[in-house]
Amino acid sequence: MKKNKIIRDERVITQMNRIQGEAYIIISVVLFSSVIVQQIFYDAPFKQYAVELFCVVGIAIYTIIRSIIAGINLEGTQGKINTFTVMFFVGMLVTIIQGTKNYIAYSEMYQRDGMGYFIAVLVVLFY
Repeated sequence: MKKNKIIRDERVITQMNRIQGEAYIIISVVLFSSVIVQQIFYDAPFKQYAVELFCVVGIAIYTIIRSIIAGINLEGTQGKINTFTVMFFVGMLVTIIQGTKNYIAYSEMYQRDGMGYFIAVLVVLFY
């Protein structure tokens, strides 16, 4: 006995992929925004927003690895924003926000022990 295969139109598949891609971007932005809001405005402990942060990082790592395996060019094309450029600026934004927050919380320690520790914390945070 043969199973009847459902034949899907390529246009439908392309449209479904587009919708799923948009949903992926929306979920990533909402999770990242949640992490930033909880960290800055609510001064939440790390364990409160750890799941969201791990999801955002996991999504990024999965996308990069899956793209490399599939042979998709990660460097982008002309007219589109480079993935690594976006990741760099997001990393810089997080480093600046967290560095400012750390300096406010531990300023007396940094002034007593020197700015070398603060710079080391920023380098580790960005890396």
